[in-house]
Amino acid sequence: MARAEPAPLPPEIDQAQLARLLAAHKGQPILINVFASFCQPCRAELPELGKLAAAHPRIFMVGIAVDPDVAALPPFLAVVPKAFTVYRRADGLKSLLPALRLPRDWNESVPKGWHDTIPLTFVYDAAGTFANGSVGELSPAALRAFAQVDAPARPSRPRRE
Repeated sequence: MARAEPAPLPPEIDQAQLARLLAAHKGQPILINVFASFCQPCRAELPELGKLAAAHPRIFMVGIAVDPDVAALPPFLAVVPKAFTVYRRADGLKSLLPALRLPRDWNESVPKGWHDTIPLTFVYDAAGTFANGSVGELSPAALRAFAQVDAPARPSRPRRE
């Protein structure tokens, strides 16, 4: 009986590649989820993110695995929703931060050391602007808020002069 080949590792991503990826998908909403195989909250929220992807197929879903031990990653990839395009960054998220273009007040609104926390989720609207984010496991309210990035734009009302 032939042995099954292990799942291939996702490609590594660096700051320049992440910036290009975000630019290449301008015109559609983007959700970036940062996770690791050893993270129980990451594992717990992935099915909900899979449901979000199924309900909103226009949202480009990106997963960034920050596992320092790449050997643990292939078995974990089986629980990552198929809608995700997965990359890896073994040294964590910190080196990718400039590409995320987070608003200035982000650091004021999240706990210190947030960039070393997982899971992390960042959402961008179709214009490529940061729309929302979360540190830690996603709540149902956060998932509903993230889905709003895919809502059709409301037509502007004509101004009365």
